[in-house]
Amino acid sequence: MRHLALPSTLNDTASIDATTRLQRIGTAMCCAVALGGAVIELIAAWIWLVPDYVETLIVPRVGLAKSHVTLDGQARLFGFLITSIPLAVLFYLLDRAYRIFDSFRLGDIFTATTPRYLRQIGLAALLLALLNPIASAAISMVLTIGNPPGARMLAITLSSNELILAGFGALILAIGHVQTIANSIAADNRSII
Repeated sequence: MRHLALPSTLNDTASIDATTRLQRIGTAMCCAVALGGAVIELIAAWIWLVPDYVETLIVPRVGLAKSHVTLDGQARLFGFLITSIPLAVLFYLLDRAYRIFDSFRLGDIFTATTPRYLRQIGLAALLLALLNPIASAAISMVLTIGNPPGARMLAITLSSNELILAGFGALILAIGHVQTIANSIAADNRSII
């Protein structure tokens, strides 16, 4: 546990207030990230458990809106397993965000791990942008595998969501890289003084 010393100047008071605010924000974001991850997993499981939800939420998203699909237990299980692959990457991304906010919560603001976590978040977002269309195509195959030959489908869908996610991932990756360089420059400057 960290103890904050009494400030000796007005600037020290502002620094303590800023650190306390950052710790509160870190705590709130840790809770939000953990709760958000749990809600995402529960919603994904619930959707695949209820055939009507699969038909209204998943089928149009994977490009099968006008097609006959099989929504038996086996197809929904395989659909959930396929969905779990991008979800695992999303949870990795959320874990890295949680670790950043947890370090803020603990008062560790400028650490060597933050840029690494930012780069990992960026890479995970880029991977998600790649995995989402592949998972959608695989789900389209699973949901039409019960159709007679000639009615089975492989629907490949791309949306602006993947482009936005890839752009976000590239931006966060660049920020992590720049922060690594900035940390190195700051360390060099500290060693000179």
